[in-house]
Amino acid sequence: MISEITLISGIDPKSKIMNRFEEEFKKILNNKLISTKFQPIVCLTTGDIVGYEALSRGPETSIFENPLYLFDVAEKLKLLENLDMLCREKAIFHANKLSLNTKVTKLFINIDAACLTYTNHNKGETKSLIEKFGFKIDNIVLEITERTLIRDSNLFYQTLAYYQMQGFSIAIDDLGSGNTGLKHISEANPQIVKIDKSLVENINKSFKKQAVFKMIVDMCHKVFHSTVVAEGIETVDELITVKELGVDWGQGYIFSKPF
Repeated sequence: MISEITLISGIDPKSKIMNRFEEEFKKILNNKLISTKFQPIVCLTTGDIVGYEALSRGPETSIFENPLYLFDVAEKLKLLENLDMLCREKAIFHANKLSLNTKVTKLFINIDAACLTYTNHNKGETKSLIEKFGFKIDNIVLEITERTLIRDSNLFYQTLAYYQMQGFSIAIDDLGSGNTGLKHISEANPQIVKIDKSLVENINKSFKKQAVFKMIVDMCHKVFHSTVVAEGIETVDELITVKELGVDWGQGYIFSKPF
C-alpha cells in the first residue's frame, strides 16, 4: 500500500518509489479496483436534479483514491487509455446499480481529452456499454476534461463530432481553469459548458469575477446556445449570485457531496 502524498510529476521514472507506484497502479487496473461516486447536478430554476456526474476514484487505502494521482501515473505509464475505458465501464455499471438511468436525468461521464485521439473511440465501445446496461444515448453526457496535452487537435474535434452524430451530448469541463480555453467551445459546439469552481468561489464578493462570469454565461447562451453549469457551489451567497448571473444548472456541496 502506498500512502505518500507526492508530486508524481517530479519523480524520477526509474526511482524505487515510481516502481512502487507502477506496481500498485497496475494492480488496480488489472483487478478493476475503481470505485465511482456520483454528484447531482441541479436545475437552478426548478430545483430538480437533472443529472449526475460520475467521479472515478482508486481504492480508499491508496494514494490513488485521489484522481489527480491516478490519472497522472496512468499518463506516465502510457496506460491512460486503459484507465479511461475502465472508469467509463465502472461509471455506467454503478449508475445502473443505483438506478440512475432514468428518463429525466443525464449521466455525465468524464473523458480525458487526450483519449479522444485514441483508436478505440471509433469502435463503438462506449455505445455498447451504454446499451448493455439499458441507458439511452441521449441521456449520456461525455464530459471532456483536459488533464493532459492534446497532441492532435484535428482528430480530437473529429472524434467529438463522431460522438455527437451518434447522439451523445458533449460537455466542456472546467471553463476558466488553466487548461480549458474558448477554442474548445468554438470548435466543439458543446451542448453543455461547465464553469470551473475557481470562478465560482466567493463570486458574491468580487465584482470583477462577476463581470467575467456574466460575459462567459452570455457568450455560451447567445453564441453557442449551450446550457451553462456552475461547478463547486458551496454557499447560499454563491448560489444566489450565479443564479442572478444567468446560470442554468448548478453543482456543488450546497446540494450534495458525492455519494
